[in-house]
Amino acid sequence: MNKFIKRLGAGLFALSLVTASPNPISFEPQSASAATQAKVFNKDTNIQAGAYRAAKVVRSVKQGEVADVLEVKGSWTKVRVGTVTGWVAGWDLSAKTAPVITKVFNKDTQIQSGAFRAAKVVRSVKQGEVASVLEVKGSWTKVRIGTVTGWVAGWDLSDKMAEAYEAVEAFVLKAGRYQAARVVANVPAGAKLERIAVHGSWSEVIYNGMRGFVANWSIRQQTAEKLVQGKRIRAMDIIQATATYNPPEGNPFYLYDEDLYVADLPKGDQMGFAYTSNERKSETYILSIVSQIYAKGPYASNVAQDMVKVKKLSLNYGEIIYGVDTVQSRQFANEFNRLYDVMHQSIIKQYPNFPKANYGTPGSFKIGDDLFTYRLYTKSLVIEFK
Repeated sequence: MNKFIKRLGAGLFALSLVTASPNPISFEPQSASAATQAKVFNKDTNIQAGAYRAAKVVRSVKQGEVADVLEVKGSWTKVRVGTVTGWVAGWDLSAKTAPVITKVFNKDTQIQSGAFRAAKVVRSVKQGEVASVLEVKGSWTKVRIGTVTGWVAGWDLSDKMAEAYEAVEAFVLKAGRYQAARVVANVPAGAKLERIAVHGSWSEVIYNGMRGFVANWSIRQQTAEKLVQGKRIRAMDIIQATATYNPPEGNPFYLYDEDLYVADLPKGDQMGFAYTSNERKSETYILSIVSQIYAKGPYASNVAQDMVKVKKLSLNYGEIIYGVDTVQSRQFANEFNRLYDVMHQSIIKQYPNFPKANYGTPGSFKIGDDLFTYRLYTKSLVIEFK
């Protein structure tokens, strides 16, 4: 088993060492001076010290923030935001005349004349009212409602009005976006609730008039379809099941070796399915390597956002193992993501003095009667079943 994991890990790690510019097809350096012009960020991203992916992050910016364009070099653009100058991928910028973004208030609140708590209140708004987003400055957002313009806290705005959701499984509704937060309520499986906002891997919901937070994977949007009972596939069928997996957003896994499928993660990390057999046993392995995501430590600005993307793949794993729209696929995703949280806390405790020898912490969990064993390393995780 250890030899197999080393071979699998070596293959994924070799791929994770490959770095590229945002446009890896372009090998010729291209540079063009750009007359200073203003553009807006069309997504949350980072400004970096150099025109390459591994460059130091000098500032994080929010969607809607305005930047002065100073220079264009291939697919990279040099910008200035306030007093900070650095480089971003060109496709993260849009013309300042881009269509106005509209959002809705997810709570009753107040519009203020300035981007600070003591600023004068210019209007009160109700949950569900629609606002045009004009500018983003840190945690504050400038909005317009009718003829009134002012500032509100960014977390008071959502992309949509409250949506109908239901609990995939029983969970504890928390008062904050962290596991140790105060318990608001115990929510049973199948309970109806409203999702009013999304904060990374957490959803802000209302259950029986009580407001709180829950992990995204513990709820699902209400539809006419109901979750059904699933059955775990045989270990020997995992490669075929991965090859034929066809979710609406596309299969994130691709064939890397005859017995190995991988999916790309942020920062060049990877995760994958593998199958091995010998005279004694046949087993499926799930390996996730996040060493590059945590390369700058657990408090780096990229970690939270990157791990949200990683955790989204956990449901893909569950659906391949148990089938689409099954209770067990959601339960598997929940267990997988719980292990990521355990690993994160372990990294916090060990950082920056990681042990030179890491043999991993063994453990197991069950989905119904199905046993899964795992080994949790410093920045990687291996799950297996027979």
